[in-house]
Amino acid sequence: GFKDMIHFNHITSSYLTFVDDYTFFALQSGIFLFSFTANVPSEKWNRQGPVKIEVQRNGVKNFVISDGNSGYSSNVAYTWMMDMNLNETIAFNITEGYLQSSIYSPVIFTAEFLVP
Repeated sequence: GFKDMIHFNHITSSYLTFVDDYTFFALQSGIFLFSFTANVPSEKWNRQGPVKIEVQRNGVKNFVISDGNSGYSSNVAYTWMMDMNLNETIAFNITEGYLQSSIYSPVIFTAEFLVP
């Protein structure tokens, strides 16, 4: 499992790009539909329990995605809309608990541009 800023290694988007490997910025102003999905480590990793992920907009906490499940197989997922201006940024920071990621269970962040 891992904790701290969430690093991404791939992006396929015409509307967002990387500032670095954990911060995205908007290439166009408008309303976006975002979704975030990740696995929470199971009790076999001794890391079960709640997880809190801070969604940062322009480096400041905007809201928190949280999940209180603890068990063998758990995940956290959230979908939201956000009106973003050109060059505004979005990033994710794990403030409590841990996430698990592998080639078979990646952390997934999607962004769909809805309207300018």
